[in-house]
Amino acid sequence: MAITSSTFATIAAIGSIAATAVNVGANIWQSKQQNKMYQEEARASEIQGELAMLNSRSEAAALSKEAQRTHASQVASAVGMGVDAGSGGTLTDIMNFTQYQYNLDKQQILQTGRLQNAAALYSAGATKQASRNNRITSLLNAGTSLLSGLDSTAVWGNRAGWFA
Repeated sequence: MAITSSTFATIAAIGSIAATAVNVGANIWQSKQQNKMYQEEARASEIQGELAMLNSRSEAAALSKEAQRTHASQVASAVGMGVDAGSGGTLTDIMNFTQYQYNLDKQQILQTGRLQNAAALYSAGATKQASRNNRITSLLNAGTSLLSGLDSTAVWGNRAGWFA
């Protein structure tokens, strides 16, 4: 039994339809997988930002405790030497300057945490935008595949006499 050109064209058209369906489905599946990855990356960035803030707060709290210990040690040393710690002058100036330095260090630590958090949130936002862009691109790719498949199917269908 010989295959006629009409039968061959019908088989080719059906193959074109199947290939188009598979291609469109693959584009959509790939897009969904890519978007899941982008969402996970965005969440990881958000968590990194939260951790940076928590770490800076913890470090600042530890620095505050260290400042209190240093102050207590300075007062104890002064009292041990017979100096009135509350009388002012050089000892008070030293203790005030030490506290001032601790406060500056604490503010720097907290600022670093805020900046790291902001950078992580910016990264998360960029990743979410990439996810949205990927979704649009994949839909355009799926549409292009569909149109290409329809074109090929129309050519083969015409040869098969579908439109006669």
